Amino acid sequence: MYSVTRGLSAIAVHNLLIAAGTECPDVSFGMRLQAYAGLRSPEIVELLSEYHPDGGSINFNNNMIIVTLGLKKTTIPEEFTEYVITAYRSHMDYLKSECVDIRCPLFVNSKGTALSVDGYLRRVKQFGDFILCSSDASLSGVRDYLIETNSRFTGDMLRHWYAVNIMQKAIESRRRLKP
Repeated sequence: MYSVTRGLSAIAVHNLLIAAGTECPDVSFGMRLQAYAGLRSPEIVELLSEYHPDGGSINFNNNMIIVTLGLKKTTIPEEFTEYVITAYRSHMDYLKSECVDIRCPLFVNSKGTALSVDGYLRRVKQFGDFILCSSDASLSGVRDYLIETNSRFTGDMLRHWYAVNIMQKAIESRRRLKP
């Protein structure tokens, strides 16, 4: 998977996530969390709204975003903070527009109950199928790459893209520190 995600540019992923906001607003915020925080699909569907009686899973503190799942805490890198905040607000607006109780989990099915992992994966797969069929020029980078590598679009692809970018930044930092 490393070689697949290594060729996806930040611009291609950004364009993909913008399109996801239009084409699948119910799960696009989850896709952003996979791309910008490396969360797994099962972790995405466990997230709770900040209005949930048990407390929210996403905390916004002093321009830092911390995602908490049980004992695991993930801090969103600073360069992605603005995108995640905007996507979160859009997602909450989406939930309100669908008359979903905002005290619920962040990802819900058509009945307003917690979205299952299979349901989330199915929606992400549908978006991947949309990418392959779309003539939208902004999606051409991802579409061409999926075709060239004979790959399917998955949430894990976004997670791996995140990991590759973190590794590349660490390597660049080490190079700058060496005399």
